[in-house]
Amino acid sequence: LCASFLSLTNMLFVLYLFPLVIIANAMESGYIEITNTSSDLSMSDLEKLTNEYDIGLLDFYDAVKSKGFVDKTEFILEFFKHRYVLTTSPRRYGRTLLIDMLKSFSEIPVDANGTRLPIQSTNYYTVFSTNNLSIFRDEHAAFIREHFMQYPIILLDFNKLDCRHWSNFREDMSEFIGDIFEYHKYLLHSPYLNPQQKRQIYKYSKHAEHLGLSNKINSLKFLSQMLYTHFKKKCIVLVDDLD
Repeated sequence: LCASFLSLTNMLFVLYLFPLVIIANAMESGYIEITNTSSDLSMSDLEKLTNEYDIGLLDFYDAVKSKGFVDKTEFILEFFKHRYVLTTSPRRYGRTLLIDMLKSFSEIPVDANGTRLPIQSTNYYTVFSTNNLSIFRDEHAAFIREHFMQYPIILLDFNKLDCRHWSNFREDMSEFIGDIFEYHKYLLHSPYLNPQQKRQIYKYSKHAEHLGLSNKINSLKFLSQMLYTHFKKKCIVLVDDLD
């Protein structure tokens, strides 16, 4: 079922097990793997660093303001060179924070009705443009115009799923699907979707537990199609904690 969730026709990226560090090698078909270097720090050293430098923050907005922030925003340039991206790293290496950085950079800002908001009016425009981040240097101006806040996002956080038992997984999956559709509930107000499509979105959002297995498997494909219909843009799929 998890594998089926990743078979999306409009998928632009798959981001898996986020890294802290470097691109290791390029692979075929526009696919790259990213790995991290090893660390000789002891657990006590890591604990001290965590407390002193706010290590462990999961929100990019907060991380930028923290004492321990390291600017890795130019990493975004690499992701947009490939259709599928796989990254690997141990736990606590900042993969969730990097997922949030990509989401913050890429996601189209909308109001409750799905109407695009002016980019300059958003908090994340302020974060990216006023903190001397490397991605906002003059040499990246064309890239910013093309990609900054220009895509619908589907975020899949598999940390919410209990995969040890089928009964627990089935229950969690219903809630998992419902939360994803609830995040995009502005689609219910879209002038580009027909009444039948809106009813289906409502079912996924409020009554996912009553849907059959085939509907659950196809739910994210359906959502990606609805996002494309509304925005006329292919969506980016971000996947976290698939381990």
